[in-house]
Amino acid sequence: MTNLMQTLKDIADIVMGQSPAGETYNRDGEGLQLLNGPTEFGPTHLYPTQFTTAPKKTSSPEIWDLFPDAFDDKGKPEGWDVCRLEDLLG
Repeated sequence: MTNLMQTLKDIADIVMGQSPAGETYNRDGEGLQLLNGPTEFGPTHLYPTQFTTAPKKTSSPEIWDLFPDAFDDKGKPEGWDVCRLEDLLG
């Protein structure tokens, strides 16, 4: 079975120094979610804890389709079809 987990550096270009100014951060839900470090990224989904009222970079809204909304009692994404990568690629 193929492991679908990959490191971010293998699938994206990462540019450091793109964070908004610190005074625009908040934990009150004002503005956009700020995914700013390792504490926001879990093994299966995001844990946003900060927001910013002055985002510098944003992603396509479709990026959220990569992250499940809910998990079943076994920890698998609810409502997702689970299959092998080879089966998807034909």
